[in-house]
Amino acid sequence: MRFTVWYWLADLALLALIFGLNYLAWQNFWYWRFSHYGFDKLMHVLAGLFIGITVTGVWVWWREKQQRPMKVGELLAWIGLAVLAVGGVWEIIERGYRHHEFFYWIKPFTRMTDGWIDSTLDFISDLLGAGLGALSFKLWNKTKN
Repeated sequence: MRFTVWYWLADLALLALIFGLNYLAWQNFWYWRFSHYGFDKLMHVLAGLFIGITVTGVWVWWREKQQRPMKVGELLAWIGLAVLAVGGVWEIIERGYRHHEFFYWIKPFTRMTDGWIDSTLDFISDLLGAGLGALSFKLWNKTKN
């Protein structure tokens, strides 16, 4: 089960899409204009998808290099840890900016949060995207083999 360059190009294209949407969102105030439509949640799903695809790709590459069998539970655990690490750091920064001037750039995001419910929904969106990332690998692998 070898990865092709196309898998990683698709991953980079997704990252470019995320950066592009984020840039446009800041320029056009989409995070605030479309907050009722879930634009923030869409961005979390896309970020989770990126994390899921990336972690899956690295995990599969490492397992092939070590010539070890692939266990789905282990992959899901790594994806969950990665999502919790990245999402957790983001939520901590989002909540803790008031105490540190270094995090001043995050201030606009904290105005759109609704406390712990928002953070919980952000984590759920991240995990949903990451699950889609793992599923996309399975679909990718079926089409390439």
